Amino acid sequence: MREYLIEIDGTTCIGCGRCFKVCSREVMHLCGIHRK
Repeated sequence: MREYLIEIDGTTCIGCGRCFKVCSREVMHLCGIHRK
């Protein structure tokens, strides 16, 4: 069964961006926190 990302755990995330780079489906995108 496939597993899907629901959220990124801020307590363990080191902010490297590797999860965005390896996402081959282009589902995860970086966006600013103040994006309108």
